[in-house]
Amino acid sequence: PQALPRPATGAGKGEGKGRGLQFFRKIEVGLEDDPRFRVVQRLIGPGGRNVQDILSKAWGAKIWIIGRGSRSWEDNVGPLVACVGATSAASFDMAVGLVEELLERVREDHKQSAL
Repeated sequence: PQALPRPATGAGKGEGKGRGLQFFRKIEVGLEDDPRFRVVQRLIGPGGRNVQDILSKAWGAKIWIIGRGSRSWEDNVGPLVACVGATSAASFDMAVGLVEELLERVREDHKQSAL
């Protein structure tokens, strides 16, 4: 995905942590969190492993989850969204790609669990 600088506007819903990041994107998770499948925990990974793995490959990027079930003190309403931000295009592109791969795996796991 091509990194595009975000417009220099005030922080909107869920963008408090993204202030100061030149590149920023919200990616819809497409699943609701529930106590059985635990989407948010699957995204974060055991002990934060999934997020840490992405951040170790996309140095300088930031990732956080907002929306209903995220337990975000900033924004815990609406659909689940993975927020990705970075100060460099390279880190941003790497992080977005890895988050999208993770989302595909979690969506596939969810589809299999529903069978």
